[in-house]
Amino acid sequence: GGGDGGPQRTGSGGHKGRIDPMQVPRPVAPVVEEVKEWFTKSLATNPVPPAGSLFRVVDDGNCSPRFMRLSINQFPSTKELSNRMSLPIAASIQPLAVIPPDEDQVALVSDHSQGPIRCRRCRAYINCHVQFVDGGRHWSCNLCGMSNAVEPDYFCALDAHGVRRDAAERPELSKGSVDFAASQEYFNRPAMAPAVMYAIDVSATAVRGGLLHATVHAIRESVQALAKPGATDPRTMVGIITFDAQVHFYNLHSDTTGDIPGMNILSDVEDPFLATPSSLVCLQDKIGSVMKLLDALPDMFANTQVGESAAGAAVRAASLALAENGGRVVCVFASPPTLGVGRLARLDDQNAVGSDRERKLHNPESKYYASVAEECCATQVAVDLFCCTSLYTDIASMASVCRATGGQVHYIPKLGQDNGSSYLKLLSLLKRTALRPTGYEAVLRVRCSAGLTVGDYHGSFHKTSEGDIEFPVIDCDKTLAVTFKVESDVSGDKSHAGIQCALLYTASDGSR
Repeated sequence: GGGDGGPQRTGSGGHKGRIDPMQVPRPVAPVVEEVKEWFTKSLATNPVPPAGSLFRVVDDGNCSPRFMRLSINQFPSTKELSNRMSLPIAASIQPLAVIPPDEDQVALVSDHSQGPIRCRRCRAYINCHVQFVDGGRHWSCNLCGMSNAVEPDYFCALDAHGVRRDAAERPELSKGSVDFAASQEYFNRPAMAPAVMYAIDVSATAVRGGLLHATVHAIRESVQALAKPGATDPRTMVGIITFDAQVHFYNLHSDTTGDIPGMNILSDVEDPFLATPSSLVCLQDKIGSVMKLLDALPDMFANTQVGESAAGAAVRAASLALAENGGRVVCVFASPPTLGVGRLARLDDQNAVGSDRERKLHNPESKYYASVAEECCATQVAVDLFCCTSLYTDIASMASVCRATGGQVHYIPKLGQDNGSSYLKLLSLLKRTALRPTGYEAVLRVRCSAGLTVGDYHGSFHKTSEGDIEFPVIDCDKTLAVTFKVESDVSGDKSHAGIQCALLYTASDGSR
């Protein structure tokens, strides 16, 4: 049943039913809305613009609400007040959110040879809220209060108000959001090349339903866009495997003019391995081989009678192909896995809906995809699944590999049954997956003021034993939520609480 005052339905016997979604109040969208300017610091006392409204952000000292939003406008100053409020204190963070063209892009700071300046105690990064003291020779961290010495090459005198004379010229001292060019100490290895491995369902179900043609068309357009000069890192790599009851690898390194790349078949779907190391190639060097294969796939499997699916084995095989470099696996399938490792045994239980057994349907039954996720995190591989079937599928089990690697599950159940709208959705999602702004080998950490502590993180990521949040791949659409706790009373001389989110990642152009 619903909470206090919530709409309820009562069935026979007087049992409370579920909340009727049609009775839940929803905000009314304005018919005409003008674009409002939002100054992040000078207008910080005003309500933050709603996420669905039209606004233009001017960063004058706090980060844009496109990057971070809080659940409350003011933090409680005491632990007792926080407990009495009984309100969740959280932040919704979208680190790589797209900035509209009419707003200033995030500035890049690259003049520090030793990397960004950080607090010696809490390791927070220098920002526009730190206080410079002692004539500019020290700065006080706004999160922990630690006094840090200013390096000689970073020194600048203060004006009559105690502000550095070059503050307006340094983005890190005047903006709420800034990019720092990473020094060598932030590299565990040379920057990985952007890479994507497509696993395409070529079973009879995929061919008859049109999924194969739609997938090939979307990948073809994505590959052409990626191959344009300046579109992405010249080292970008692409690979393709197909699967039905078996997994098919293709030698894309082949230079034979006019011939379709050779195929290697992996028939042992109970123990998949990398059948050929030539399935992943540099796109700029081998775009001809990639396009030949894409053009040939619909005809190669036009008359197939194989109805089984080894999607689970294909996901692991594709991840093995990316193991040395890292990257993204994009698996598109037309029926749930029925063969090999990762096959789904859970059947549809319609009688469980509305009963206590329903909660079990939301928990993974197969542990296979969780084990694959651990391997993928270790090799910096993310997995995106496109489930294009109307048959019952244990998404809860398959989603484990996406949730831990920073990937996503796209569910398109009515492909070919709705006058083409689902095909357009599939095309749009596949192209956006390949072309949207993306970061690789990402590590995220949130820090906050003394008296506050980070409670927990919620989203699709891998959390290490040290507490770091890792994303093998993170894109502009990824959002996570972070909760906070008030552990001690804030001293009276502090009127502001600070939250800093730092994301270390490799951009699509290879910079870190």
